[in-house]
Amino acid sequence: MTDMTGLPLGHRLQRRSLLPLLRGELPGDWRHNVVTDWDYRFHGVGERLGIPPHRRRAWMIRDEQFKYVHFLDLPPMLFDLERDPAELRNLVPNGTHQDIVAHKRLELLEWRMAHEDPSRSEWRYRRTGPSGVNIPGNRTANYGQWRDPVAEGAEESAR
Repeated sequence: MTDMTGLPLGHRLQRRSLLPLLRGELPGDWRHNVVTDWDYRFHGVGERLGIPPHRRRAWMIRDEQFKYVHFLDLPPMLFDLERDPAELRNLVPNGTHQDIVAHKRLELLEWRMAHEDPSRSEWRYRRTGPSGVNIPGNRTANYGQWRDPVAEGAEESAR
C-alpha cells in the first residue's frame, strides 16, 4: 500500500505491490505459496515435549489446497485444506501423500535458502539420504540438517 503514497520503501522489506490485486488483476509471476515460521521457545509445549529451547522452530508453507508444516524435532504435518479446512487430519502418517510432502519440503527449503540468514551459509544438506530431501542438479542447500523424522523412522524399522 505504500506505493500508493509514493513513500520510499526500505531495501529490507520483502514486498510486492497489492495494487494489481485491488484492480482485479493477477500478475503472471504472482507467488502461489504463503510461507511463515514459528519460534515457540516461549510456549510451554516445547518444554512439555522435552525439546530444547534452541530447537523449538517450525516452518509452514501452504497453497490453495495443501498446508505443510516442518518442525526441527517433531514429525512433519500435511493438511488437505479443501477436504479438511479445520486441519484435523495430518496426512503424513498414512503415507498416501509422500509426493506432495516431498514437493512442499523442497519448496520450503528453496524459500529458506533464498530468504533466511545468509550467515548460515557454511551449513550444508546432504544431496540425498536419510534427510529425505533430494536436491535436483548440483545445487547445495543451506541452513542446517533438514531432518525427516517420518523417513528416519521408516529406515529404522527396515533395519
